[in-house]
Amino acid sequence: MARNKTQKQIAQRIDIWYFRQPRFLSRVRRALVWVCLLGAIGWVGVSAMRSHGKKSSWLDPLTLTSIHNPGHLAHSHAMLEERCDECHVGEKAGAFTRNVTDDACLKCHDAAIHRENQKIAKDKSGGSLASLTLAIEDVNHPFKAHSAGCVDCHTEHKGEAALLGADDHNCIVCHQDLKAAAADASKVPDVVNVTTAFAAGTHPRFGRALTVNGKWVDTTKIKFNHKFHLNQVPAIQGA
Repeated sequence: MARNKTQKQIAQRIDIWYFRQPRFLSRVRRALVWVCLLGAIGWVGVSAMRSHGKKSSWLDPLTLTSIHNPGHLAHSHAMLEERCDECHVGEKAGAFTRNVTDDACLKCHDAAIHRENQKIAKDKSGGSLASLTLAIEDVNHPFKAHSAGCVDCHTEHKGEAALLGADDHNCIVCHQDLKAAAADASKVPDVVNVTTAFAAGTHPRFGRALTVNGKWVDTTKIKFNHKFHLNQVPAIQGA
């Protein structure tokens, strides 16, 4: 039987713009792409905010790079530069982003307590900066307790000073009301209970006074001066 339609006539029946027609699978695919894109942007933003704490800013370029480029470690931790898992052990197994725990610090540091009269929790659940409880009972420690909440004051990836916790703010957290931070408030003298700054004139002088009434004096109780060192300590041969 002879064909009644030519190839051109048959081709005209096909819509060459069929791929532009809305279809269910195309809509779903497009929606998934946008959901994944927005989810990735949101995850990066939220994680960056968490890593910088309350001081973070969306306008700060360092905020968005803190996840993959947190900064170098302090000199004393330089040997761990490429071994993140030594400190970032996390509280739970399988976490995608793992925080630095006190247990990680205790692998190298003895975490001595600050004062015998500070608050000491029974276990990890009781340790909290909000309640000024920065020590936990530990029968294996010489003081029967070890410091907790290490990263609240000692921050890595931000230089030597941040790791040492030398910022006055770290001290003022407890020293602005020592009685609130003490296990026994009656043992805290009123004269030292409140300290809101450590600048000259706002806090008793640190260290020992080398002059009394204009005269030089040595007030230290440790007697290990130059004369004692030369006369009493055996000289090192070949030095």
